[in-house]
Amino acid sequence: AMSLAAVVGVLMAVPQVLPSVLFFAQSARNTTPSIEELGTLRCDPAGLLGYLAPDLFGHPSRVGELPYDRSPLWLLFSQPYTNNVTPQPRYFNATEYSVYAGSLGLILALAGAVGGAGRWRRTALGFLVVVLLMALFVPGVRLVFALPVVNHVHPFRWLAPMSLFVAWLAAAGSERLRTASPRWVLAWALAALVIAVAALAATSLLPLQDHIGALGAKYGIPAAAAQQYIDQGGDRFGAADALAEAAFQRTALWFGIAAITLLGAALHARIRASLPWLLCVLALADLVPHGHGYAHGRVLQGNGWTEAHEFLVKEQKAAAERGGIAIVRGARVAGLPDALPPGMLLEHGVRDMHFDTHYDAHSHQPWLRLYGDGTAATGHLTLSLPDDARLQHPVLDVLGVSHVLTTDEMRFAGEQVLTLPARDGAGAFRIYRRPSALPRAFVVGELAVLADDAAVLATMVPLDASLQPSATVAWVPRRTALATAADAAAFGTVALDPKAAQREVTFVRDESGRVDLQVSEGAVGLLVLSDTYLDGWTCAIDGEKANILRVDHALRGVQLPAKSCRVRFAYQQPGLMPGLEIGRAHV
Repeated sequence: AMSLAAVVGVLMAVPQVLPSVLFFAQSARNTTPSIEELGTLRCDPAGLLGYLAPDLFGHPSRVGELPYDRSPLWLLFSQPYTNNVTPQPRYFNATEYSVYAGSLGLILALAGAVGGAGRWRRTALGFLVVVLLMALFVPGVRLVFALPVVNHVHPFRWLAPMSLFVAWLAAAGSERLRTASPRWVLAWALAALVIAVAALAATSLLPLQDHIGALGAKYGIPAAAAQQYIDQGGDRFGAADALAEAAFQRTALWFGIAAITLLGAALHARIRASLPWLLCVLALADLVPHGHGYAHGRVLQGNGWTEAHEFLVKEQKAAAERGGIAIVRGARVAGLPDALPPGMLLEHGVRDMHFDTHYDAHSHQPWLRLYGDGTAATGHLTLSLPDDARLQHPVLDVLGVSHVLTTDEMRFAGEQVLTLPARDGAGAFRIYRRPSALPRAFVVGELAVLADDAAVLATMVPLDASLQPSATVAWVPRRTALATAADAAAFGTVALDPKAAQREVTFVRDESGRVDLQVSEGAVGLLVLSDTYLDGWTCAIDGEKANILRVDHALRGVQLPAKSCRVRFAYQQPGLMPGLEIGRAHV
């Protein structure tokens, strides 16, 4: 029955899994990572302390005052990289390392692992051990990552399915404690008490500033360099001390509550009989407040809506017929893109280049070539754009980047159109408008066919002798679209007229899965829509199917007839309908 349930569960998951698998081949992720590359993303054993003391190394709501890579405690406990200049800790993100099952949950899982009954307990324990070893990327087990699909999942992400087996064992432990002898229950009460006392004793590690010498020695750099790295931008030691002290105290409190609860169950049969229900209530009291911070992130003042949002929404509405506006965040020196929280303007149609917009295999590559791995290495823009000549580059123009948001005075961002006074300790907020930004859809009269993607990228972002973006770019995206020879051959013959660039494009309908455009009459040209080219998009011109050409490395191009026409783009997720049919057949 259990095996049958597992099979049915897998089949019912196909509607989600099949489209994901099909998209992965087109994603920005490395589809064939080496064992060495995967090893750099293994779970650090220090991360397992999250089962005992959540938020010990950082918290999503406090990344401004305590960035994960500058957390002194994480630097102290984790296995290091080093470049002999600054500490380089192993990757950590509090959300992705969130394994906390509750203090009661952990005690119950341990009790279930040790004394639970039934063969399913052994099954859960076996799976838990295997998944843990995969997360830790231990020798021998790491060979599993040579298998297809498995190698697409970073090792530390295997922490997530561990929660299923921890919960499984906790259920077994709860039932075991309900029927166990008082002595056995008392033993677990003492175990919980020992952990509570140990958590209180761990506060002796504080203040973390006392360990700066050990940190420097660990990473092979002077203590002063370690101090400068950690405290750059704020009092990181103070923030880490406060967070660690709260985490240790919280651990001591809840394991103390677990000890008292189990002691009561050991002494009173009636409490022991109702133990599962009592433990569930206490677990909720523990986990719900903890999860609230992860679900809500940083707490904004008021509702987070400001004059800047109002201004950008008005700009979006004013440019609606041109396809709206697109924003980036800038700064004198590249840093975290914290000028206006991302995502809040999505429902109003504003395109946000810092909001996970480049996860396909192509669209992040011009950004990488223009700004380097540090800005777009994970498939989207992770840093604000520095104030230099690159803010006037044609790549930003063809993508329609019309506004730059910043708290700095900037030289290359364009015309300053809004300034909000400083408040709450932050600098003045500024919005610049880039005059060279192209509309989201336009018509070109020339198509340059180049050898391959490398040649297209080299034309879009030529490099100088030092492999830095050249100050001179011959490509004019408003006049000429770029395509690879292979894509152009599959698309067919394209005969364009340079006069086509005079044609106008108006957005009639603009939705996530459908875009309708009205194009004025004129010479035969190529419509360029600066939205991502991706399998699943189809095009029709006046109701007749039209082929889509990948242009400018990641955008959509369609050949237009020499007449006024309506162009419709529509999207259907590849694999979704077959997946739904398979899932429906097994409901």
